[in-house]
Amino acid sequence: MADWPEAELVKACEFNARWYRLPDTPIHIYTDDGIMGHNATDVGMALAKEIVQSVPPEEPFFFLVDFSAPNQGFTVYEGQQSHKFSRFLKNYRNAPTYIALVTSNPILSQAMDIFIRALLNRENFIYRTFAKKEDSILWLKRMVEKVKQEDID
Repeated sequence: MADWPEAELVKACEFNARWYRLPDTPIHIYTDDGIMGHNATDVGMALAKEIVQSVPPEEPFFFLVDFSAPNQGFTVYEGQQSHKFSRFLKNYRNAPTYIALVTSNPILSQAMDIFIRALLNRENFIYRTFAKKEDSILWLKRMVEKVKQEDID
């Protein structure tokens, strides 16, 4: 189980899909155990959509997607559902959206990077891929501070 001990569990679903929030930050985390199959994908996508909808579309959104489970993969069905999710995301979000993807598999990382960049190619979607959870958190925290500073200026 890919837990986030420093984060607060907001919701847990079947197939070990989980939503965490980092205390004192606007950072939301989605993680699962890499269970593949139509039902697990549908549950994960529904939870990811719920996470996105928890933040008003006109507010900046900071989202960490943890796909670092050892058996994490990417099926054709997951690709189709990811495409639908990206359309929802682009239609729902108006404000800047910062997405950090964590994956320990370098091949999956490259494939996801290409796939997500193609789907979310819009100026207000800022996306990075990471091999280490710690690096993804640091980057998102820097983005939070950047947005705060821009609001002050």
